Amino acid sequence: MEFYLLFLSISTLASVELLIFYGEMTPVSLISYFQANLAGMIGNPNIFEIVFVLANSQTNFISSLKGDIQIAIDATFDITLSHRLLTATEEQGIINLYLDSNLLTNGELQYYAHVPLQSQLAIMQQFLDYLGWNEITIIGSNSQESLALSDKFVENTENRVKLKLLLTESSNIGRMNDIAGKIFKLKGLQIFMVLCEGNYISNIIISFANKKLYKAGLGILIWSQGIWGGSENGLLYLVEQGLEAATSYEQYEALSIKFFTNSILEYIENLSSNELPRITNDSLKQFIQSNWPNHGKPQSYSIINIVNSTKKIVGTASNALISISSDPIYPGNTTNKPTASKATLYMSLTTSGKEPDGSFNSYQPVQAQGNFFARDWINNSSLILENFHIKFVENSCGTMSFIKNIDAACYSPLKEKLGVVFLTSDYVASVVGIIMLFREWNISLPHIAPGPSSPLLSNKTNYPEFMRVAPNGNYNAVVILRLCQIFAWKNVNVLYANSSSNIAMYQTFASEAQKGGITIANGENERILPANYDRTQFSNYKHIFQAIKNTNVKIFISFQTANSNYQSIEGLYDIGLRKGNLVIILPSKTGGQAIIQNYAQAYLPKLLELLTGSISVGTIEYIGEFGLKIKKAMTDYWGNSPNFKATHFDQTLLAAYGLDFTINKGDDFENATILAKNARLQRFTGASGSIAIDSTSNDRSFMILGINNFYTTNSTGIYNESVAGYYIPTSSIPIQLSTNIIWPGPSYTLPHDSVVIDSECGFDKSKTSKSVKGIAVFTTICGAVSLLAVLIAFYTWKRKLVMHYPKLVEAREIQFADSVIMMTLLVETFQYINIGPKVKNDPATRYLSSLINIDITMLKSSAYWIGLDIVLGIVCFWLLMCLLAVSKNRAVIQNVFILRWLYEVKNYLMPLLGNMLFIPIINILLTVPKCSKSIGDELDESYMDINCKEFCWKETHLTYAIVCAFSLALYIPISVIYRPLWTNLQGDYNQNIRPQPGYLIVKSAAQIIFVTLNKIISLHDSITQGFAYLCFLIIFTVYIIKHPPFNYERLSMWHVVALFCVSWSILLASLSLIVDQYDLGFMIAKLAGWGIMIVYGLFLHTKKYPALLIRQPPQNISVLFRFMLTSSVRADEIEKKNLRFENGGIKLEEHAIDALSFDKIEIAENIENDMTSKRDIIDEEEGIN
Repeated sequence: MEFYLLFLSISTLASVELLIFYGEMTPVSLISYFQANLAGMIGNPNIFEIVFVLANSQTNFISSLKGDIQIAIDATFDITLSHRLLTATEEQGIINLYLDSNLLTNGELQYYAHVPLQSQLAIMQQFLDYLGWNEITIIGSNSQESLALSDKFVENTENRVKLKLLLTESSNIGRMNDIAGKIFKLKGLQIFMVLCEGNYISNIIISFANKKLYKAGLGILIWSQGIWGGSENGLLYLVEQGLEAATSYEQYEALSIKFFTNSILEYIENLSSNELPRITNDSLKQFIQSNWPNHGKPQSYSIINIVNSTKKIVGTASNALISISSDPIYPGNTTNKPTASKATLYMSLTTSGKEPDGSFNSYQPVQAQGNFFARDWINNSSLILENFHIKFVENSCGTMSFIKNIDAACYSPLKEKLGVVFLTSDYVASVVGIIMLFREWNISLPHIAPGPSSPLLSNKTNYPEFMRVAPNGNYNAVVILRLCQIFAWKNVNVLYANSSSNIAMYQTFASEAQKGGITIANGENERILPANYDRTQFSNYKHIFQAIKNTNVKIFISFQTANSNYQSIEGLYDIGLRKGNLVIILPSKTGGQAIIQNYAQAYLPKLLELLTGSISVGTIEYIGEFGLKIKKAMTDYWGNSPNFKATHFDQTLLAAYGLDFTINKGDDFENATILAKNARLQRFTGASGSIAIDSTSNDRSFMILGINNFYTTNSTGIYNESVAGYYIPTSSIPIQLSTNIIWPGPSYTLPHDSVVIDSECGFDKSKTSKSVKGIAVFTTICGAVSLLAVLIAFYTWKRKLVMHYPKLVEAREIQFADSVIMMTLLVETFQYINIGPKVKNDPATRYLSSLINIDITMLKSSAYWIGLDIVLGIVCFWLLMCLLAVSKNRAVIQNVFILRWLYEVKNYLMPLLGNMLFIPIINILLTVPKCSKSIGDELDESYMDINCKEFCWKETHLTYAIVCAFSLALYIPISVIYRPLWTNLQGDYNQNIRPQPGYLIVKSAAQIIFVTLNKIISLHDSITQGFAYLCFLIIFTVYIIKHPPFNYERLSMWHVVALFCVSWSILLASLSLIVDQYDLGFMIAKLAGWGIMIVYGLFLHTKKYPALLIRQPPQNISVLFRFMLTSSVRADEIEKKNLRFENGGIKLEEHAIDALSFDKIEIAENIENDMTSKRDIIDEEEGIN
């Protein structure tokens, strides 16, 4: 090649003279570099002759431009000299190559060695559009080219630039560190465009690395004079094509001249050997003009990416097109384009409930919702970290426990990306374990916690990296002690876990209790359980729970983790304690309904039995206007309960305020010591109130605690935990109760600290429990009674022992038996009401129903047994009268006075005992076997519901139970059969209203089923009892409507009305149990419902159903006396007084005179004989029947 060029140069007989003009503005290093290297870079000296011309204001440029073939290279960088040189070259017809990119007035022979400024801006904007970068920080220098480029860029794209910074010669590495740490990092700047020389670039990149800005999310585009000053992975360079090899400014300019001379060499090489080999200025100008049509080099840039410290061309950029051949790598070794306008701050957070041992902590995902909401709240706030965007480095390494090898394996992949803060869990084992693990790994991070209670973590010397937005557990223990003092409880039972934090809480409580005169009743060795006690260990520690039971002390305090607390309560249940036996106090809140959703359902009933009515001392999650605002926003955000999220919100907020303070102060927020120190200085309002870290510890200072009450309402079955009071440490009255506490029971009465032995029962009724065996026996008896009634009713129906009575269509005189039937209907109405659920605040209905039902359960112990004896006597009396009624041996009855008397009164007593007392007798006899409560597990440890002194199924009770069972076995069948039969035995002369026998059979069975089923269901749930009873009533009512119960339609109608009134009362009573109150509104509703039904009944009574039973007018006494003492009145005239209308005519009443009781007034022998004969006929008819 050299030989060829030599030959070529000789053959052309000419060389090209390169006149390099330089002046005072020309960098000395540039001219020195040219003089030393340019000749060797551009090729054979026989072709190019380099001449350096020093120019100044006195230089005569034309005298220098007298050569044959010349090219002027303007390296003066002086606008005045450049204009003079341009004029001279235009005048002499010499090509002018301009090294500066600032445009001059275009001359015909002027060419640019670099892409012009406007074209550079166009390419720059096009590439930024491709990257999608906005809010750009421009870093320039005070060089002429950098100033021109940065000023024009800001002018053209003002809305795209966030900050413009110009460096000077004094911007050394120290200065750049300050700029990177106190400006770039403070403002959260992410996207940078560097428009300065390579000597600045090196310091910029080093400062980014020093201040930990050089990481994922950062974007740096360098508009550079070659690749020099920075070689970190992920840098992007835009370099003019052909100049990519430059590693210095001097080489960059030399290569630009070489790029131009290479074009001339190509021209010389392509000369045809057939032409005259002579180069002239004109031929050279013609070639340059045709190959550089825009007076400059091709306007194209190479996109160079530093990958593994190596330059890699990944594309090209021009005015027309951005062409990418391979995806660039960005800082952090990622291919994701850094597009965020805000810098990202990373915090570590455990978001999974998975534990190292494989178990699952369902609380953690719920609690972490507070952190996520705080993150989004901060990111959308202009008040805090406005230039930054928080992201969580999520992990699933567990929150409750710490197993070193498992946790180490889990955290190991996250070592390099844990962020600037570690947001810990609520559990001390996990917190301490992770702190120690990170220390081993030399990972320094502030650990901010929502509130693990361990007092050990309060030590600022041992745990300088730790702080929490809650006080330590000793704080809660002292508040519990103060509660005991306020409630005047002198005796308590205590359990605590064998862990450092719980031991510390217990010791604090025990010390304060001793000072305050409070006794811990269970022994020292009967207070401690394993650190992670669970139900599988119950048998090993049963003696501890038994010891607590034996103290007869109600107050129970437990210092354990939440899960161990709850499973210890199960242990107390398993040892025999029940609702009302304990008042539980816990050092942390339960969460109300949340515990229902997350606890093992198989064991939940045990827990709720004892936990209901408990109190706890814990964080109040949402306080003040800000707290309530966050509560509503968080509820709307997640669509679920905000419980357990407030301190996690505050935990994140403390980290954010610490970062914000550190950044604004200009400190390095990635320095864990500085960040932790600054976070401790923060004072702000969080969701749970005022947040401040105590200066002498790691704990939150002066935190308001809530005194929480866990309760339920029988009507809804929903469990709640509400704030019943506050502990305000800065108040003169620290403990302030705001509402009544619902204690176990439920009760609003403050319980005693110890069991009060019932003097009447002889044992502590609060320690009794449901008797499973007693309830089973009672249920069996009730079932047998119901089955017996149904079978007898079915037998009576099938055997057709009774007849059906035709409808009453003619008017008749009302009889005593008719009045008894009407009265029975009224009495049974109230008896039906009494069977249903009992309503506390309706005394009128309750007492009236109890009176009508002869409710002897309201009597005291001795009086109850007397009442029961009377009822058993009534049953015997009833059986005797039934025998008399069906007896055919009239002679014996007539000869024995008592039997004759009973026989005479049976017509009056049989309806009373067989109808009005039917339900009360069944009800009373079933109170004897009702033993649903017990002091132990055995059947004979149960006691009667209505008499706690009497234990069941032994001695006296067993005797009475047998007698009552025998009485029921006789009374029920005879009553079911005889009730319709008795009606059939009555003659027409003393009863008009006839209950239909089928109705009496169904009613008897229904009444027994009503009584028995309601007694069984009421043992379990009064609400279910009410609605079940209502269903049976509706079925019975439908039967009555379809099958009129009486031959008298008017009375049948009133029976239906009465049943509707009963159903309405039962419905309201059941609803009142659901809402757990029976106020004036319910009473008004009941009376209004009754009123409407009665008014409607009166309407039907008047308009639809005629009166067919009438009362006779009284006898005229004067006529009777005249009949007795004179002969002026005849007997037939007396009979006329007893006429009545019938079928439109007048008829003599056959038995009218019988009603005058002539057995007491001897009027006339013939009348007396007539009455006697008539009675004999009637008695004979009854015997036949």
